[in-house]
Amino acid sequence: MTDFVQTLKSTGGNYSLMSTWESGQQCDLTSATTKVFSHGGITGGPFTDGETINFTSGGSGLMIGVATTTQIMLESLTGTINSSDTATGATSGASVVISDAGNSASVVLECDAFICTDTGGADISGWTTGASNYITIKPAAGAEHGGVVGAGFVYKSTNNNAVTLDIGQAYTQLIGIEVRNAAALGAIALYITATTSANVFVDKCIAEVENPNAVADGALRVARSVDTVIRNSLFINKDATYGVAAMLDQRSAGIASIYNSNFIGGVQSVDWVSAVTTCSYPIIDCIFVGPVETVVTTHDGSTGYNAFSSTGAFGANQKTIVTTFGVDFGDYANDDYVPVAGGNLAGFGTDLSATFTDDITGATR
Repeated sequence: MTDFVQTLKSTGGNYSLMSTWESGQQCDLTSATTKVFSHGGITGGPFTDGETINFTSGGSGLMIGVATTTQIMLESLTGTINSSDTATGATSGASVVISDAGNSASVVLECDAFICTDTGGADISGWTTGASNYITIKPAAGAEHGGVVGAGFVYKSTNNNAVTLDIGQAYTQLIGIEVRNAAALGAIALYITATTSANVFVDKCIAEVENPNAVADGALRVARSVDTVIRNSLFINKDATYGVAAMLDQRSAGIASIYNSNFIGGVQSVDWVSAVTTCSYPIIDCIFVGPVETVVTTHDGSTGYNAFSSTGAFGANQKTIVTTFGVDFGDYANDDYVPVAGGNLAGFGTDLSATFTDDITGATR
């Protein structure tokens, strides 16, 4: 398996909008006739999305999305393809000399540090993915946010009553990006949707909704999404009137675990999706600012070491916190949620190093 790496930048990248990348690259990654090829540079061109690519050994395929300076990805491959073949676009006339005979692909989108305003947001769905053929969206080297709101890549939508980033595709990884719903009538920033989302991984991410306008609006919503792992992340909805930081499905065959994440809510930190009274997965080393809905009365036996500012606390070894400047957080009013050295949260939690060894800043924990 080889990563097909593309860039998202305000200018000079392979794409400037995530929605355009998603629609251009959407394909069956698991197919034996979908492959990524390395090359030494493009002559002429550029290649055209969907055009037929012919190889000198007699094989052919269809271009997927945008070629990079070192790779092309093709689908519907047929015939003989050999390393050192010249691959030529039937429409564009662009050509490359490939340095391998093609490899099974995963797709990686590396995002520069800028605010990407994609009016209607993006819906990651319609692909075919697998355990060895996945989708990863992450910051480029040097574009990490380091746990600071607005400091790295920010994916932003402005359409009213809409989702900013909808993850409806299995085997999707979000690592170190910020998702912001900035609509005047906001809805949900990050939505991991029901049943079609399996093995979704969210790590070191920030999600926020600025102007929620309904009780179910929030920074994060996770439906019954099998084996979803959330860790080292920050979910923010500080509106005092509407919504929650996160709406979570507590039923079995859903989320796998939530570790070391902060849920910052003005009205509620967490609302549970259903009336089921048992939460079937572990929630460990998390911070909840704002009430937690109390419908759940039984939690996974390993749940614990969580901190709460209000009602609805759960699990073993709970901690009570406050949210004023310099007491538990560096500067709560200005989105600095790093625990203060020597404060109430300093040193609190349990050792999760058997599962992971870093935190939202990327530092070893």
